[in-house]
Amino acid sequence: MDHGFTALHLHKICAETIDPAASVPLMKKLGMREEGIFRQHTLGPDGAWADLYWYAALGSEWLKG
Repeated sequence: MDHGFTALHLHKICAETIDPAASVPLMKKLGMREEGIFRQHTLGPDGAWADLYWYAALGSEWLKG
């Protein structure tokens, strides 16, 4: 994240997951904020429809610390 914002001057870094139990806490720990939950948006590995959790961090917020 730091490399993306400081060296590459990215405006925004996004992440998505269908596994909120494992991935959402990591995204929050990285400073990302929830931008939306797309209900039954994609097929999971079991073939069932799954919610897609979308998180992102903005460079302007990251650089402020």
